[in-house]
Amino acid sequence: MKKSNSMRLRMSLFLTLLILMIASSAPGEDKLPEHLQKKIEQVFPVSKIIKIEEENYKGNVVIEVELMAKNGTAYEVYLTKDGNIVKIEEEDDDFSWFK
Repeated sequence: MKKSNSMRLRMSLFLTLLILMIASSAPGEDKLPEHLQKKIEQVFPVSKIIKIEEENYKGNVVIEVELMAKNGTAYEVYLTKDGNIVKIEEEDDDFSWFK
């Protein structure tokens, strides 16, 4: 009986660690490189980043950053990897609950 309980405990710990590892490496949860973070802060000071993804825009790979501006407006900002802003779109989604 002790071996069975010990095995269950080990398996539970293993599965918990596995779930935590998978959750921590979920796509879109990574931090922006520092130079891109600074660019976002220049254009949208005191904003809250909601999501980060790599996208294909007109044949080029860009970083899409969904954010909530200080005034509560949601935006999608598309940046090149070297920090040039390609496009800024105001989001139609209502993130008023997120403030």
